[in-house]
Amino acid sequence: MGYSPEDNPYLPGDPYSYDLKWMVDKMKGWKDPLDSAERAKTSEEAAAASAEAADLSAQAAADSATTAEDYAAHIADPVSGIVTDWLAEHITQPTTPAIDKTLAITDTAADSKVTGDQLETKITGSSSEYVEGYRTYMPGKFYYISGGVITSTDNAYYDTYIYELKNTLHFKISATIRGSSNYLIIVTDSNGALIERYEQGSSGVNTTYTDYEKTIHNLDGGYVYLSFGNGEAHDIKVSALRSDYDIYQDDMIAESLRLGNRWKNKNIVCFGDSRTWYDGHAYTANTKADIRGEICVGYQQQIKDLLGAVVTSEGSSGDTSVDICARILAYDFTDFDAVLLEGGVNDFIKSSDVTIGSIMPIGSVFDTSTVYGAWQAAIEYILTNFPALKIYMDIPAIAWKGVDDDMFPYSTAEIKGEIAALYNLPCKNLYKEGGINVLNRDAFYADDTSLTNNWHLHFNDEGNALIGAELAMFINNN
Repeated sequence: MGYSPEDNPYLPGDPYSYDLKWMVDKMKGWKDPLDSAERAKTSEEAAAASAEAADLSAQAAADSATTAEDYAAHIADPVSGIVTDWLAEHITQPTTPAIDKTLAITDTAADSKVTGDQLETKITGSSSEYVEGYRTYMPGKFYYISGGVITSTDNAYYDTYIYELKNTLHFKISATIRGSSNYLIIVTDSNGALIERYEQGSSGVNTTYTDYEKTIHNLDGGYVYLSFGNGEAHDIKVSALRSDYDIYQDDMIAESLRLGNRWKNKNIVCFGDSRTWYDGHAYTANTKADIRGEICVGYQQQIKDLLGAVVTSEGSSGDTSVDICARILAYDFTDFDAVLLEGGVNDFIKSSDVTIGSIMPIGSVFDTSTVYGAWQAAIEYILTNFPALKIYMDIPAIAWKGVDDDMFPYSTAEIKGEIAALYNLPCKNLYKEGGINVLNRDAFYADDTSLTNNWHLHFNDEGNALIGAELAMFINNN
């Protein structure tokens, strides 16, 4: 049955409705190629196939329901207790404002949704508080400093990336350029004031094409301009970070939830020197003027916040290892689940009055007037009298003193690490892994060097937050 517009009498009027009428008329003369017997047989086969398909569909639906019931029975029961406990503590208690549980999400499901939303915001940050470097690509532009002001010019041979840093305390720039042209890195604060300028290449200060990498601290927002030859092979990254405390806190919250808060409401006691003592005490007259007299928030606070533990501080200002261990040998640990053995930096500060000694085999008679002997005696006292108590040790964070800016020698600091290894005890190396060095130490220490023996010894709140988060994760993972 072919279509021919010429023999369609309805086409000249409405080509849509009248063309349909023409096709209906043509269909009236169409003949079925199958006779009635063949047509009936075909219909029966089709009906049988349809019935079989219906049976298979019904069976699949039944299997799916059974699987769903099995899944619920195996998954819901063991998880419900954990979820209920956590929600009871964090979500289901009355809140201001009240949590909205609408949109047909009710009961535990609503709590779970709110929990997920809050955890996602805590870990990734909302759009107003997250600090990724927002990058803008400026092809054909070169940025430079002119009269102390950021200036741009059109230059077909150069491109620029501009990073806007949101609420940032620390960030890291790394750049690798390979070619004949120079590149320029400019860092400003949020008001455009110059923080850092680095140029490399044919017209730059450096011509050896060494890779550039720098971490800049304590910048509350700002901009990074990276101008480079657009024909050159390059790899440029700006890693914008919140404060180290915020980053570690977010990681710790996620890890703590995953592990079910195994330290929640457990009792931890911290033994140490002034670094432990300072928590809850006022910064003394030898600290920086802007914090002098304020109450210190010690590293213990991060252990409380991040692990949910109950923390007792047994710090004594000025104590050497010998002094700390003498107090341990007289202490009753019955009510505690764990002990953190902090301290040892005063073995450096008071080095002329300290005897180091040497490590002895387990079970020896120890000379408790030496650093080695005191720690070994204290550890064996705990292991013998309180064998279920979990013992954590640290290698103290770095320190400096004196007119020559002497650095706490690692050979003294690592004594505790050596002893921990002998007794198979977990030990956190804050000296090498604490994140503090000669370039950033002023951001994390409280001491006024003009009023002390050029000390970089006691942490400020930021330093305690950094060290405390490290210790909390260490305790949680061991």
